[in-house]
Amino acid sequence: MRAFSIRLFRRSDGMVRASFPDVPAAVAYGRDDSEAFANARRALCRALARYAELGFEPPVPRARGEPMVYADC
Repeated sequence: MRAFSIRLFRRSDGMVRASFPDVPAAVAYGRDDSEAFANARRALCRALARYAELGFEPPVPRARGEPMVYADC
């Protein structure tokens, strides 16, 4: 199981943006950190599935930091 570093950013409108340095196609939003984190896990799975559909190798997790999201999809 691969683990990807996630970054959470609070926007000026109060929404939280979640993104993955190693998987730029996976971006999600939530009303708080918890919701953004849950949505990000789904976005990560969708992005990794899309890489496979297009015949590309999935990104290799390189960035290390906390928190991490496990690609258990």
